[in-house]
Amino acid sequence: MRNLHSKVSAKQIQPVMAAVKTIFAHAEPDAIHQQWDQVADTLHESFPKVAEMMREAKPDVLAFTAFPKSHWQKIWSNNPISVNRPSRGTASAAV
Repeated sequence: MRNLHSKVSAKQIQPVMAAVKTIFAHAEPDAIHQQWDQVADTLHESFPKVAEMMREAKPDVLAFTAFPKSHWQKIWSNNPISVNRPSRGTASAAV
């Protein structure tokens, strides 16, 4: 989803991102999936590339909803590169 910026002009990215953020405001898995589809459908006419990207990314981005809610915060990340990577203070080998 980070590639949304490449599919939308700088002037239009804020409304598109605001729509996408509404997806994650829901607390129930079914509601999250329904909101995802609604946002993709809404964006389809003005931003067909974004809607297609959303449809392709849905299984991966919403995979966290298959886990118990108590695990969601541990799964979510704004930076997928940092997931499962130790922080600087927890290096296992001395340098």
